[in-house]
Amino acid sequence: MKDKLYGRFQLNRPGFSLDAEIHIPAKGITGLFGDSGCGKTTLLRCLAGLERADSGFLQVAGKPWQDESKGIFLKPYERPIGLVFQEARLFPHMTVEQNLLYGVKRKRGIQRKPSEFAHILDLLGVEHLLNRKPERLSGGEMQRVAIGRALLTRPELLLMDEPLAALDNRRKREIMPFLDRLHEELEIPVIYVTHSPEELIHLADRMIHLQHGRVSGMGEVVEMLAQMSVGEATGFSDNQYEVVVKTIDEKTFIASFDSPIGELYLAAGDTRVGERLSLQISAHDIFLSDTPQAGGRMLNNVMAKVEQVEGLAAGYVQLTLAIAKNSLKVKISRKSFDACPVVVGQPVYAAFNKAYLSNLNTAYIID
Repeated sequence: MKDKLYGRFQLNRPGFSLDAEIHIPAKGITGLFGDSGCGKTTLLRCLAGLERADSGFLQVAGKPWQDESKGIFLKPYERPIGLVFQEARLFPHMTVEQNLLYGVKRKRGIQRKPSEFAHILDLLGVEHLLNRKPERLSGGEMQRVAIGRALLTRPELLLMDEPLAALDNRRKREIMPFLDRLHEELEIPVIYVTHSPEELIHLADRMIHLQHGRVSGMGEVVEMLAQMSVGEATGFSDNQYEVVVKTIDEKTFIASFDSPIGELYLAAGDTRVGERLSLQISAHDIFLSDTPQAGGRMLNNVMAKVEQVEGLAAGYVQLTLAIAKNSLKVKISRKSFDACPVVVGQPVYAAFNKAYLSNLNTAYIID
């Protein structure tokens, strides 16, 4: 398939550099995949014109959007793009209909057709929400409105920066069918940033794998994931421990595990008592608090001490927690960290339910 988009960016910032070259076909969803801090959002910002690479070139549908060698750089408002972020960013004082049409009114030369508007409403299932304010919408509904607002500007490229990251599992399941419909109907390229392999497999046709600001591979999703290590392919490479299944409760099917960070509890799955396994926990799936999570929402509440705090690119902070003689990595957004900062030496509880178990014969996610 002929390339719709070709980009090449070199960018240097304190503590981080991006050196990436990408090719995107004219249609379909391309996933940008990698750990926090690898440069996914920075690359997306370069494509949107929100970040100007020191050395950059971007051509879309044969038209140059950026060519530093010739002094060409289209500003964000000059680029026919649609942007969808982690948060819907709807205007609270406007109705859904007013939010949907806001982008159209700001784009010169776009004449809204009633049939086009009706099609977007149907595609995203938001027709019954038109008169509501954002405060009366669920997280999934707000994201669908945000996507609709982006599509109504008739973009030549749709950029989505972890649009499901702020949603719980129930809201993710709610919005997935609508993303499937976008996948089937859109005639433009979509770049979808995620660190979730499940979202990649479900939505994307192909993927670009970023590591430390460099493209380590591009290709079909299944083929690319097959080439990666178990930890890389599942997004669970942050914390890895060897564990032994200690007990399995026959009523609840919860297994206890002996691990280097203490006794852990997870759904038993296909495990057997005495089985020795590799257990991996994603740094994104760990929640911090100063008291144990009550009410049974979290199976594991591990007491730890903050050992290190370091900033990562793309708005994340990584914490290293000390547990006995071992460590646990936790990654949270800069926004969450600023709202409730922690300091080195502070005692905290690390809570989680989800992990990845594997041995020589089987591999499965426990949630």
